[in-house]
Amino acid sequence: MSLRKAVFVWILLGISVNPLIAQSIGNDLVFDEALYALYHRRADASLAINLPDDKTSGTTLTVSLMRQRWSTPLETKTFEAPYRQPLRVSFDLTQREKGNYFMKAELRRKGDLLTSAVSRMFPYNPSPKVGFDKNGFLLVDGKPFFPIGIYTLQNRDGGNHDPIMAEAKRAGFNTTVFYAYTPETIAPLLEAAARNGILAFVYPTIPFSIEGGKNRSDQAVIRDVEIRRDSPALLGWYIVDEPEGIGKANEHEVRERYQIIKETDQDHPCSLVIMSPQAAAKYRSCTDVMWIDPYPIPHAPVTYVSDCVSGAVKAVEKDKPVWCIPQAFDWNVWKTGKVNQVHRPTPEEERCMTYLALVHGAKGIIYWAHTASRYYIRDYPDHWEAVKKLAGEMNLLTPALLTPSVEGRLTVTPHDAPVDTMVKVHGGSTYVFVVNHSNESREVVFRLKGLTDGKRITVMFEGRDLYSESDTWKDLFKPLEVHVYRIGGSA
Repeated sequence: MSLRKAVFVWILLGISVNPLIAQSIGNDLVFDEALYALYHRRADASLAINLPDDKTSGTTLTVSLMRQRWSTPLETKTFEAPYRQPLRVSFDLTQREKGNYFMKAELRRKGDLLTSAVSRMFPYNPSPKVGFDKNGFLLVDGKPFFPIGIYTLQNRDGGNHDPIMAEAKRAGFNTTVFYAYTPETIAPLLEAAARNGILAFVYPTIPFSIEGGKNRSDQAVIRDVEIRRDSPALLGWYIVDEPEGIGKANEHEVRERYQIIKETDQDHPCSLVIMSPQAAAKYRSCTDVMWIDPYPIPHAPVTYVSDCVSGAVKAVEKDKPVWCIPQAFDWNVWKTGKVNQVHRPTPEEERCMTYLALVHGAKGIIYWAHTASRYYIRDYPDHWEAVKKLAGEMNLLTPALLTPSVEGRLTVTPHDAPVDTMVKVHGGSTYVFVVNHSNESREVVFRLKGLTDGKRITVMFEGRDLYSESDTWKDLFKPLEVHVYRIGGSA
């Protein structure tokens, strides 16, 4: 998934060339609306000044936040030549009411207007049905929500989806993604999800890969979004699946669709899934939340997951939350329909990959997949049970997972121990997540600032306790083993 700069500007004097692509006077000023994510609560754009230095010398540039085309500016920022290229301009929308905002730029010399540009609209909703808090965690109806999901949670033979969704809900799942893309196929799935307390991401319209290279009209996309947006089970929009691969869409197409969706529905976030951090950087302006799907088993080490998640977090520069799509399928079955060797993740690998994603910044987990392609996870009960168990663990850990990580409190000995760690604090308890990403057993010593001697340390999901010696404790890690420690608070 990728995205490069595109020109989304309207002609002044209110004359629209095209709702998606227009020009400023002389094209001397060009807006590039790089971001307007729900959770930022800001209007954010880059402005290119396409004039030589001798033409801009002695000029002043003003950029104003506007609500109506001919109204008084709500806020204005002034810049003096020489200008940084491109010039990034942001306006805080936190105290603004719901509506569409835009920026107006004017370049003047001694008061005389030289050139102007107007940006595309920035749709803004301060209290969306589904949004994000200041840390990038999901909010549903204003309440924190950690997505624990699995793709295509449905009956593979059609018919009654309720028993499958009810079982998943009991296990701890709360989220799914449907590949259905017509109103007739989506409706029964969303209805079943609503009955069972499952929220879903769905395609807003016909996927790019199905369109066959034909551009779907803006009005058709708007109509499709309007049909689907009022479902009580709708969590968000799934714009494209791996646009740099099977999704078959370039960054400009994806961003156009993203902007149309946002202009039609400001109550639900947009998502897309990419295969690499490089694609995350390329498509970062096409979505509200970035998903990444590292599938390493058996061809790569589990650290491929942590590399991809941390790389994606870095690629979006903490501007948008990253969710992980862990591998819950067998590559061999997916390709051939047959089990040649046991290629699907073991329970240890599945758990290790999940916690590596969390430790490296994933703010949501959605496994691929339940009912998809040739691999049907229910045909492999041990695998399905392992994934359900992980859903239950994350469900229990949700209050802690919805808090920012605490840095600088934990040290590890030996310093080169092959473990990844994360510390969270919630409800009087400190949670320490530790993942052994190696295929070797290791004993590790931990030192936690503020820990006192003789403190009980509960090893969650394992039915055992440890006790601190001064501010330290030690534990043994089997290959790929994960330990989650809870210190303090109620049991």
